[in-house]
Amino acid sequence: MSEQNINPNQVTKPIQLLAAWLVGLILINGSFLGAAQLIENPDWAPGLLVIAAVLNVPIFLGLIFFLQTKFRAELQEDTFYSKHLEKVTGELKVSPKNSDDFLNHLKSYERINDNKLTELSKSIESIASKLEQNDGSTLDVTSLFEKLNQAKNALSEAEVLKYKHSTKIALNDLLKDYKVIAKNLVKSGYKISDTFGSSSSSKKAPKCLTISITEHINKTALKDIYLQVKEFGFDRIDFDDNREFDEQDIYIGSYIDDFPEERESVIIDEDIESLILNDGVSISELADYIVLNRA
Repeated sequence: MSEQNINPNQVTKPIQLLAAWLVGLILINGSFLGAAQLIENPDWAPGLLVIAAVLNVPIFLGLIFFLQTKFRAELQEDTFYSKHLEKVTGELKVSPKNSDDFLNHLKSYERINDNKLTELSKSIESIASKLEQNDGSTLDVTSLFEKLNQAKNALSEAEVLKYKHSTKIALNDLLKDYKVIAKNLVKSGYKISDTFGSSSSSKKAPKCLTISITEHINKTALKDIYLQVKEFGFDRIDFDDNREFDEQDIYIGSYIDDFPEERESVIIDEDIESLILNDGVSISELADYIVLNRA
């Protein structure tokens, strides 16, 4: 029987640890069972070794399963783990493209959007005040309807701002049109909750112009964001079904096409675009179509 050796210097990838564990299980159990055949005294020793060898199997397999689930990201290669770290840091990375003036400019748009919510609150308070002051005399119906229409319009804007503010957008700051895209998104009511790209080891723009979406994104927000980035050449879409590590709802400028061995994005053809723009199609239905059309 050939001798099996584990050379630590040859274990260069985290995933190889799982193979080393399996080899270790074989070696340990082989040693136990071999010793059980040779030991004659005490009588209980061979049985104990056999029991230990049997128990080792579920213990080892349980630990391997634990590693594959709880620490799956840590077992990926450096390039994939780097992407995972970019997703989970949750910090806005300031790069040369993220100048103070530019960030202040984005914040000014955010303040404008917040003011719209304040207007809604004032409209509702005005209507409530008129109703409270009514002492039984005839109400000024025209004035009241004007206030109601103002509140209705403000409420409609507030609902739009609500889903926009709750949409978590990660934007690649190495995109050629990064500043314009960021400005347009924030001006229309969104917030850039994270940036990535300049912090990666490669520090290069993605291979393709792709948006990666998760199951958490609002369909109306996706439709709106897609129409905004389409003019900058974004022609691919990816559904990120790695739910365990996703911190954002959408990644604009995703690197998924740089790692085709993980999964591939799909070209946004007429069929996919119609699904994105159709309000009657849910995110789950769109995701299913994307997965089915992966190469």
